[in-house]
Amino acid sequence: MQTAEPTARMHGLEITPNASFREINAGKWEGMIYDDILKQFPESFLRWKNDVGHAQPDGGEAVLDLAKRVYAETQRILCADRGKTVAIFTHATPLRMMGSLWHGIASEDASKVPFCGNASVSIVEYEDDGHFRVVLYGYDRHQGKNATYLPQKDV
Repeated sequence: MQTAEPTARMHGLEITPNASFREINAGKWEGMIYDDILKQFPESFLRWKNDVGHAQPDGGEAVLDLAKRVYAETQRILCADRGKTVAIFTHATPLRMMGSLWHGIASEDASKVPFCGNASVSIVEYEDDGHFRVVLYGYDRHQGKNATYLPQKDV
């Protein structure tokens, strides 16, 4: 919501909260740092790092369930707002799952989808017939040194 505020203000638009685009419910991982998750939940965390399409945080939402909710809501918006320009502000995992769709990669193989940093910009043009064209994916140069990435340290 905070990321959407400057764009909405600049264009005189209202922000419409939509729970379908929320970040994954991380269950027992909520509020934890990566090192602590690795120590307490090594098996599920390594799956998250190495096979995100089949991952599920302990006590949380499965990534494939997140993909279903994000895909369904995107389709609903495409139908409801046909011919309009729509801005969706979301989080890393929903964006990565949409990225799998846009790149023609099965949700289960989402580890092959490039990670998009926080506050990155992706632009996808959808046609009325359902075809789409990825114009920009994960652009973050506007952030300069403030761009964020997943830790590169191997676990």
